[in-house]
Amino acid sequence: SPSPVPVQGPSAPDEKEGPVPPTEAPLQRVDSAPSSSSSVPQVAEDALDKLKSIVDLLLHNHELGEAVLSIKDLPITSGHAELIDRLVSDSFERKDEGRDLVRRLVIRLCYDAVVSSEDLALGLERTAEVLDDIAVDVPRVYDYFGGFFGRAVSEGVLPFSALNGIVDKLSPYKAASMAAKFIIAVEKHAGVTRCKELFNSSRPDLAKYTPVPSELLALLTKEDLTYIYPLLPIEVELASMASRSEPLDAINTYLEDQRGKGVGESSLAAATTRAILQSCSAEGEGEEGSKQLAEALQSVSSSSGADTVGCLHATLEELVRFRQTTRDSTGVVQRALGHLSRSSVLSRDAIVQWGRDLPPLSPLADHTAGLLDLLQRFN
Repeated sequence: SPSPVPVQGPSAPDEKEGPVPPTEAPLQRVDSAPSSSSSVPQVAEDALDKLKSIVDLLLHNHELGEAVLSIKDLPITSGHAELIDRLVSDSFERKDEGRDLVRRLVIRLCYDAVVSSEDLALGLERTAEVLDDIAVDVPRVYDYFGGFFGRAVSEGVLPFSALNGIVDKLSPYKAASMAAKFIIAVEKHAGVTRCKELFNSSRPDLAKYTPVPSELLALLTKEDLTYIYPLLPIEVELASMASRSEPLDAINTYLEDQRGKGVGESSLAAATTRAILQSCSAEGEGEEGSKQLAEALQSVSSSSGADTVGCLHATLEELVRFRQTTRDSTGVVQRALGHLSRSSVLSRDAIVQWGRDLPPLSPLADHTAGLLDLLQRFN
């Protein structure tokens, strides 16, 4: 496929002025996320040494235009992804003014077509891979990275969907924190309406955060970003009802109300499964609530006209996601499987059939045997 064309902004900002204001034109020019590649060209070490000198001078004289020209003259014919990685990762150890200058330099390099949107995304993905190491000396690095990435999107040099490639490099909880900061940065600089448009056009996969980490949950709720995770209010309410030991009739009534609002059975099954996992994560305290939720899920999947197969697949996919993204998840998943089995939501035969129905080479297929083993241990 052809390489993405770098986004051209309006006129490049004057280097003495503040940050580049977000504009509609460049934002509309980015249509899809660049594809990642494992074979990123390397930049010669002497060029990276010169890059450091260029940045040091920029921090002294604040001359963005001069810095861009100097970088253009570096002996680099390819491999700008490594250049971006070095610029961004080194900036995290600087003070606020230094980080902002480097951010403005990177945006200017994209506006002036020195760096493509593909190289920018690949460079940020490389940076994401070493954030844990940087965090040893810079604890707020995930905040800084999320803000940097969000500004790049709001100023039109990256598509919103590039978030998918970034979060895949991080552990789920750290990715969730970074993603929340990123989204807040886009809203702040591009506006709520534009952020929603960008999100809806690319739909990054945030469903992998199961259950929703408390930090992401707090940020989404506080900043009213629930449109990013539409099942979040349902999941949160179900988990809350379970923790309060609400009667089964009350839970069933709530789920029926959601169906009346147009929420499909598969979506309700996914949200209920995540709530069960949250409840099971509370050790002994959540057992009764988990049992109630499992029985409610059985009612949803067996109700008249329900997509029973779709509900089953949604439930099992959530269990697999939890195993993939959560440390020490075995006990939680085993307890959840026990409640779901006792409530006749799923069985050994149902799991086997689900595995057979998966598309060839589906990564979920590798987890069929694991789920069967956990279910057998429970029984």
